[in-house]
Amino acid sequence: LMRRLHALNKTSGFSFDPIARFRQYASHVKKPLYDLQFAISVLDEMERLPRHLTLCHNDWVPGNIGFSDKRDYLIDYEYAGDNDPLFDVMSFLTENNIEDGEDRNRFYLEYFGKLPDQAAQKALFIYEKFHNLLWCTWAMMMAESRGDAIYHQIAKDKYEALVMNVNTSKT
Repeated sequence: LMRRLHALNKTSGFSFDPIARFRQYASHVKKPLYDLQFAISVLDEMERLPRHLTLCHNDWVPGNIGFSDKRDYLIDYEYAGDNDPLFDVMSFLTENNIEDGEDRNRFYLEYFGKLPDQAAQKALFIYEKFHNLLWCTWAMMMAESRGDAIYHQIAKDKYEALVMNVNTSKT
């Protein structure tokens, strides 16, 4: 499904700029649940990544993917826009908690037709850190504005994943 979307190689004219989105969310957070300063350097890493823009969904949470006997479906295009396909790849992996290396390799083989080379692996890891930073910030914004427990849990989960990512970077 994702590979077919990206293979269209179409742009929508609407840019999903992940860094601008992060800054937008961060500007609304007045009382952060977590101090994310330790991970802010991922923004510099993101800015240095080469980007191939094509139409992306940008929100591969389980509830946005439907399956039937006849076809698969992708719903909720709230975040759809032009972005790098690797952002979508890592969205799927992080939002569906696919952390096992073998499971990720199976996905990579299905999507890329091969395992990612060293440059793609590096880019994917930067996107993984960024996803956790972005969605932790979004969840803190939502927790602050709505107060729902689910946003506190999402922020906690993303924060813990981000800490693990950053600690992995240092080893």
